Amino acid sequence: MRIQYDNILFLKGNWYKTDRFVTYKDGRTVPIYEKKICLSMDFMRHNIFQNDFPYQSPNLYAYLDYYFHMRAQVGSILRGEMSTDLGFKKKSSISITPAEQTNNAVATFEFCSRSGSRGIPKVEEKEKEELAEDVVDDEDAEGKDAEGKDVAVNKEALADNSVFQRETVGRITYSGKGAVDFFEMCFLSLSEHYDRLSSDIDSFNNLFRPKLEKTIGSVSDPKYYIIKNSAILTPELGVVLNNDQILFLTREFFKRLLRFRVTKAGGYVEMTGVRIKYVVNPLKDRMNSDDGWIDLKGIDDIMDINFQCEQFYEERDDEEAKGIIAIMDAEVARKNDEKRKNKKDKKDKIEAAKAAKATKATSKNTRKDERI
Repeated sequence: MRIQYDNILFLKGNWYKTDRFVTYKDGRTVPIYEKKICLSMDFMRHNIFQNDFPYQSPNLYAYLDYYFHMRAQVGSILRGEMSTDLGFKKKSSISITPAEQTNNAVATFEFCSRSGSRGIPKVEEKEKEELAEDVVDDEDAEGKDAEGKDVAVNKEALADNSVFQRETVGRITYSGKGAVDFFEMCFLSLSEHYDRLSSDIDSFNNLFRPKLEKTIGSVSDPKYYIIKNSAILTPELGVVLNNDQILFLTREFFKRLLRFRVTKAGGYVEMTGVRIKYVVNPLKDRMNSDDGWIDLKGIDDIMDINFQCEQFYEERDDEEAKGIIAIMDAEVARKNDEKRKNKKDKKDKIEAAKAAKATKATSKNTRKDERI
């Protein structure tokens, strides 16, 4: 489809090549593409946690105590959080794909209009002469010509109205996929070594932990862990949530997902069903397999969710872990000092070269003056 104007609003979607073709009179054969309308991943994620975060503004959490109160809530634990000012982050344990159209609803283009203010709009300097030339006999209208003189201006011509086309569709059904990552959900990092610092140790003990325990119950003391079966042996200070807490957070997510509903002036979208599958064997329990799916239709089905989560982290001895971290920190500090020294030496060489060049130029000018 060829679009001749730029004032057309399209619905988000994905295009797929079909098995159908169209043949033109000149013999050309062109494949036909089909559009599937989508609800974006950001739209889905935002509205799943709409009740948890009705407003998005960093000013609401400027006070550190309020910030950690927000961080300790179920919605924040599930959705994830990143503060560039404090340097804290918690990756979301929820992965969601865009919800894509599943029925044969066909979109149409309708003409729409948008009304704006009537009068002389704000224009650039290049447009002032063009507006000043639109003069009519209207005593109530006022304006300025290119020389700044009062003239009458056709206010109807300057009304800020617009006509555009918008893609619309009737009843439509969507389907999307997602996953709950227990590896990310169960761990709160208190170390900078893995670039996922959730909180520093002092803020955790004094501010974060008391509020977190009001939400999910008592949490264990911070300890050093390594990732199970990982080739990286660098220990990480953090807190591992127990199975009951992971189960509680998982149920809370599916409550929010099943309550998903968005109402707009021109329509609405709501969740009609959720199906889940327990992944015990990643090679067998796959998304595209029809076996093992469980329907969630209400709160009773959600409360029936039950599992024993795998242990992703192994505890390390505190003294051994601190020794390894001390060695790593010393090596990192040595390399940083070496980089700073090399940078300083390079800068000194450049400055010395500039000074030698300036001295040479001065000497040359002095000899020239002596000959004169």
